Parts: sequence; structure tokens; C-alpha cells
Amino acid sequence: WGFCVRGQLKMVIPFLVRCFSTAKVKPHSVIKDISSNLLVSVSMGWNNSGISQQDLTNNLKRNGIIKSSRVEEVFASIDRKFFIPDVASATQSYEDKPQPIGYGATISAPLMHAICLEILAPYVTSKTRVLDVGSGSGYLPACFAFLNRPSGAVYGIDLLSELVVNSTRCIQQAVPDLAHRISLFAGDGFNGVPQHAPYDVIHVGASCKSIPEALFAQLKTGGCLLIPIGASGQEQTLTLVQKIEDGSMETQSVMSVIYSPMYTQAESSMQQQQLRTVEPSLHELTQQLSSLEGEVRNWQGAFKVQHGRVPRQLDMTSDSQMSEILSSIRVAKQRIKRKEAELLAGKSS
Repeated sequence: WGFCVRGQLKMVIPFLVRCFSTAKVKPHSVIKDISSNLLVSVSMGWNNSGISQQDLTNNLKRNGIIKSSRVEEVFASIDRKFFIPDVASATQSYEDKPQPIGYGATISAPLMHAICLEILAPYVTSKTRVLDVGSGSGYLPACFAFLNRPSGAVYGIDLLSELVVNSTRCIQQAVPDLAHRISLFAGDGFNGVPQHAPYDVIHVGASCKSIPEALFAQLKTGGCLLIPIGASGQEQTLTLVQKIEDGSMETQSVMSVIYSPMYTQAESSMQQQQLRTVEPSLHELTQQLSSLEGEVRNWQGAFKVQHGRVPRQLDMTSDSQMSEILSSIRVAKQRIKRKEAELLAGKSS
């Protein structure tokens, strides 16, 4: 699930100025600060990207997106690089934009993760039970598990079982000390995870036309739900929903956004079938790898002619063009390995 930043920037900016439309309750001060600072960040050209997780965190703090010490700590501690499997370069993980994580899904931009964490962090305590709908990469479940240490529980649900498997592995690699308190499930996000309800906090990482009844029903009295409401591909409203004592809801409009839509099980199956028809075959991936390795040999030959010696590893990694090619080779090998595993699993079944 992804918040569209650069591709839809011209569409998003006008929407942002219409923050805090009519709401039933007084806007939360944290939300007001975030929305005003988001406009500043946009005017600065989204200058949040970094070359490391700490650098990214520092930039988001400097630009007023990260405001609280708790969110700063969790952001600096949970490294995005573990949750983005195929990146061309090490620093790409820290760019302030959505990144593909496979199967047509994306990890949201760091900006949006920071905003959601700032909104929800005040509601997350050491014993809080959190549900992340559209858990995708697993990054936000890891962040919530960091926030509700030492005894809180975090649950996530995603339609794609492949993503659940990948994100579980990412969490175990990134935060092994937190992984035992995170449980991820494959299923329809509209239905939530009723077997572990009620939840103090529910985060929905994809847009819905209205608030799903099942998710609100699984919210504890006094709990809150953060969800983008609106039609797919159009202006949506990031909305904070709270369940009050009589079981009714109070809503706050936070800001205007554009999220990918949340799909039902049937819609997702159709979409994935379409994606599989255009995914490169093992033969095509092998050809890509062969082409990249040919570029390496050509570069090595040119280097030997120019310098009279065979290039060392340092020569190759210090050259920006060759460093990019080597990164692409690593990604290609990872994709081939994953494709081979998929084919082997298919034969076994």
C-alpha cells in the first residue's frame, strides 16, 4: 500500500491546503502541527530523503514532520533497508518516496509513515493492542511493536500471502527482539482480525470509500482508527476515528491524501492474476543478468586498456557507473533466486 508522493505531487499540494474540514471534535494539536508543517515540507521540495536511516530521521525532524521524541526514536531504530528487498543502491531505501516491494505493492514514503506515527503514538502505550490493516512490508508493525514495548501486541493483515511471508522474514531480520510480539495474517483487510480484537489502535494503510463496519466493531471503546476515506485515484481524507462510550464514532479530518485502494479478496485475486501475466520469466531475468555481466566485462576491458592493469574491487566500487551496474547485478541475482524458489515450490505442490 502506498501514499503517492512525487507522481501525484501537483494533485496533492492543492488538497493539502484544505486540511481540517468540518469535524465533530476539536482537531488534535499534533494533527494541526503536522498538517501545517507538511505544507512547509512541500514548499521545500520534499527535502526529507537521506543517505541512512539516521539521516532520513534527522531530515524529517528538521523539516518539522517528526516532532516527538518517541517517534524520533522509533524512526531512527527501525531501518527501512530491511523492508525493501530489491533496491538498486543502498541509499535508495532512504528516499522520501514509495518503493516497490513486489506483487504490485509498495512501502509508503517515510513522510507518510512519520505522519501516521505522530498521530497514533499518543494512543500507543506499553500494553496497547494494535492492528495494522494492509501491513505490506511489515515496517509499521515493527514500529508499533517498538512503541508498545515491553508487553503490547501487534497484529497485521494483508491480502497477499506472499507479502505476509516476506514481511515476517523482514521483521525477524530487522527487529528480532520485537518479532515475538508481532503476528501477521493473510486475509481480507475489510474483515480485520476478529480473533484478537478488541484493539486500542487500528491503522489502515489503504483507502476505503467508507469506514469498514467490521474494523470499527473491533475497535475498543476509547480506541482510535486512522484511515484514508475516499474513492480510488481521487482526493481522499486521512481520517481519525474514535469510539466513544456509547459505541458511536467521532471523526476528525486530518489532511487530504492519495492512497492506493484497499481490495477485497476477489479484487486482489484478479489483480494478481493480471500482474503475473507481465512478470518477467526466469529466462528473461537470466538474460538481464547476462547483459549486466557483459557490461562489467566491457568496463573491465576499457579500464585495462586505459590503466595498463586489471581493475581492483575498489576501482569498480568507486566508479559511479560501475557501482550502479554491480547493484543491479545483486538485485537481478536476488530476483532469479526468488523466481527459482517459486518455480520449485510450484512443482512440489
